Amino acid sequence: MRSGLSLSVTVPAALAVLSAALLALASCGAESDRPNVLLITVDTLRPDHLGGHGHPRGPSPVIDALFAQGTAFSGHTVPRGQTWPTLASIQTSRYPVSHGVRKNGQTLPEGVLGLAEILRREGYECGAFLGNSGGVGWKGFTPVLEQRDRDRALVSRARGWIRGNLAGPYFLWIHLFSPHRPFQPPPPFDELYDPDYAGPIDGSIEQMKRIAAERTDLPPSDLEHMLARYDGEIRYLDGILADLLRVTEETDTEDRTLVVFTADHGEELYARNHYFSHSASVYDTVLRAPLLLVWPGKIDAGRWIPGIVESIDIAPTILDLLGIARPDAFEGRSLSPQIAGGLPPDRSRMAFSELEDKVVSLRTEDWRYIHNPSGFGFPLSPDGAVYPIGREELYDHRDDPRERRDVAGDREEVVARLREVVARWQSEHRWEERSRLHAEREVPEHIREALEAIGYVQ
Repeated sequence: MRSGLSLSVTVPAALAVLSAALLALASCGAESDRPNVLLITVDTLRPDHLGGHGHPRGPSPVIDALFAQGTAFSGHTVPRGQTWPTLASIQTSRYPVSHGVRKNGQTLPEGVLGLAEILRREGYECGAFLGNSGGVGWKGFTPVLEQRDRDRALVSRARGWIRGNLAGPYFLWIHLFSPHRPFQPPPPFDELYDPDYAGPIDGSIEQMKRIAAERTDLPPSDLEHMLARYDGEIRYLDGILADLLRVTEETDTEDRTLVVFTADHGEELYARNHYFSHSASVYDTVLRAPLLLVWPGKIDAGRWIPGIVESIDIAPTILDLLGIARPDAFEGRSLSPQIAGGLPPDRSRMAFSELEDKVVSLRTEDWRYIHNPSGFGFPLSPDGAVYPIGREELYDHRDDPRERRDVAGDREEVVARLREVVARWQSEHRWEERSRLHAEREVPEHIREALEAIGYVQ
């Protein structure tokens, strides 16, 4: 659907056309013909390493082709650089401080409503195939399959589940583990982008931890090989995604399947502090993630929408496109008005991210502000090495999009204003009270052991 709206249209006329566009989207979600929903989340997928986002290697032809079929948001920000908190935010449209999953291994508390529970009430069959669940079920999904091996087997089982639920509508969530560390994709992907390398880099978790803890300065050839291994993981994942996406074509259900593609977080990849991973980071390299929606004939193809959006917006957007009312507890907003083409990006939008109960990272259109009053440093090793974070940091995205120069000392008026924004947000979300409650929620030992096996718990 192409609305053809122009910014020169008067406001009342623009709103009228927008209303018609949204009604058209909602009518496509009437109960008689509501589409299937295929939610694809990928672990540790940094958007600027995708060909569609401009990466010169182009390790993602299948993902790039998917982006060409739908509408993407270039400023999507996640609420935590860790998997379970962000996935919980996607499912519940609530920040980690609100839904209670503030680190890997914590499960959703009772009373926190998830997207699958809502869709199940609306007649959807809901299934999840997750590559990192630690054996824990997510509310509203039956069955939940944990697959700790490579993602190909996971996709094969998900394809079978789709074929068994063609009567529809269904809501399938699949979370693929690649390209999470270790960066050790199977041949030929392990040497695909740097075949002549003969150095010590092997892409192991242990090696990455040691480099960060010891502040090891890597020669350019070693760093390049580690990045090449990460891109090899993406290329491996890309082929697996082709198998998953092919099932809608094989079953002739493309036109009645809404595909939502995103990631839980990015990866720092040695951008600062000799760090390759994600859990410690509060910066754009980790907190920015791809976000794409595809629905042939209903959502524009090949369209990019700028501006800040958040992971908590995904669930209300899905419900809006299906014509289903959102719960009052949702904290995100629907992106369907922008998808319909009638509204420009909201330049006043802000994105809030957390590092457990210690740090708030605020992203606005122009600024990244880090609020860390306790001086918390994320632990990197048992001997006391930490990932350092300043008590307050400020980065000007207008001339420093890579967040290299901390200008907090030079822009005290901006720091003061954004500090007040964070204080209001924390007050609204009962930060101190909820942090005390969440600190009492330990990760069960069997979940911790399962997550340690895949490098999720230090």
